[in-house]
Amino acid sequence: RLATNMAVPSVCVALAERPQPDALHLIAEDTAAVFGDADVGVSQSGALFIAESALSWWCEKTNSGFELKYPSILLHAVSKDTNNFPHPCIYCHIETGEDETSELRLVPAKIESLSPMFEALSACQAMNPDEDMSEDEEACLPGMFNDAEDETFESDEGPVGVDTLTAEGEATLQRLDDLMIVEPPANNNTGHDINDDGMFDDVE
Repeated sequence: RLATNMAVPSVCVALAERPQPDALHLIAEDTAAVFGDADVGVSQSGALFIAESALSWWCEKTNSGFELKYPSILLHAVSKDTNNFPHPCIYCHIETGEDETSELRLVPAKIESLSPMFEALSACQAMNPDEDMSEDEEACLPGMFNDAEDETFESDEGPVGVDTLTAEGEATLQRLDDLMIVEPPANNNTGHDINDDGMFDDVE
């Protein structure tokens, strides 16, 4: 168990010493890790390690940390909307179990660190696709969102402000929307036709 007041999901592996991962893409010192929507842990900044194998975080003050594998991260985005959370951050939506999710916010000391953190996380997550994920779902994950201010989506805690979609992300969402559109049959085998208003007309 971590020596912090964070409610860490079970998908995170607790670390007993500062990680030294191979194939490291980025180390972001002075970065807080906050699970859920509470503004806790921000005062306990640590070092964020974004490596090809996993994302990990270590706090020297509490001598504790965690490791998180990329397939558990359903979505990540830059969030600068302080209406829902008081600090600009990297927002991660995490799968913690079957039909269960949690949220992780990575809060750097400097807002300029958000872009390289996002790029490193996108690159590493693309190297670790979820084997159980469909091609359309997989295409949504890495690099879907990038730097902006006004867009929101629904999280467990309500709407979360994130960046606008990239061109790739927009194309992916459009494909998913197309898959979800089902044309109603002209005749529903009940002896009635469905008109433009969704009402039934008698079949002569």
